[in-house]
Amino acid sequence: MERGKIESEKTVLLDMDGVVADFVSAACRLFGKNPEAEHARLNPDTGWDFFDAWGLTASDFWQQIDLAGESFWTGIKPESWAIDLYDRLSSLAPVYFCSSAALTPSAWSGKIKWLRAFVGIGHFNDVVLTTHKHLLARHTNCLIDDNQDNVDSFAAWGGKSILFPRLWNKSKFSSLDEVMKEVQKWLRAS
Repeated sequence: MERGKIESEKTVLLDMDGVVADFVSAACRLFGKNPEAEHARLNPDTGWDFFDAWGLTASDFWQQIDLAGESFWTGIKPESWAIDLYDRLSSLAPVYFCSSAALTPSAWSGKIKWLRAFVGIGHFNDVVLTTHKHLLARHTNCLIDDNQDNVDSFAAWGGKSILFPRLWNKSKFSSLDEVMKEVQKWLRAS
């Protein structure tokens, strides 16, 4: 696809943390917690804020991540399905990474460096870092995200959204194949 035609085409906005990047395990390691044990405790009723069970406030949690600096972000491992998901989506439509970032420069630079290592991008044209993902919502954009609030807000603002299945959400999808079928269905719709 020609980059000049992207404005008129359907595009996919792919979240990073929790979708292609294993943020939860990285956070567990930073705080000296066992990732497997913490994953086992996650469920849709408790949600993603697993650090509550550690006796931390959101502020304390993010402060420690900020103190870890850029190496925290660059050290996150890709999810086992990450390359497959990205490759399959890229074969169907332009893919832009759309990720929230902590309010420190090290989070932003770390995420860009992570993406360079993950997909080999050497520029910033295919990345949007914002907590306001809903501002990118339009009928030609589909957000794939693991956060229910992001998905709901994006849809309310006129975009297509897909809740990526994770232990901490109530996605109606249970597999990567189901997510891909939903993307294909959206791409075929006029």
